[in-house]
Amino acid sequence: MSTVHTFAEFERAFRRARVDGYYSPGALRALWERYQEDVDEAGAVLDLNPLRIACTFTEYGSARCATSDYGCSEDDFRDDAEAADWLNEQTVVLQFPGGVVVQDFDL
Repeated sequence: MSTVHTFAEFERAFRRARVDGYYSPGALRALWERYQEDVDEAGAVLDLNPLRIACTFTEYGSARCATSDYGCSEDDFRDDAEAADWLNEQTVVLQFPGGVVVQDFDL
């Protein structure tokens, strides 16, 4: 675990943990923004554990695609926004251009 203050340090931490290829650049940026929100909320720099993040957050091409991992069909939702709303009721969803990152959860 390490503490980071910049996006470059965040990226380096993922490289050192050998999970740098696990997320697209957009997804990694979304995770960084979430980390920054957590830091702001805590009022202190938090330990960063890239392996824990990689085991907890999964990247998908769309919210509708993500719902299939939780027993839903993409046809259960009118559009990606409706699927994202459903996911947000269950867990943390980080949207970015080109996809979403979803914190894994059990139904």
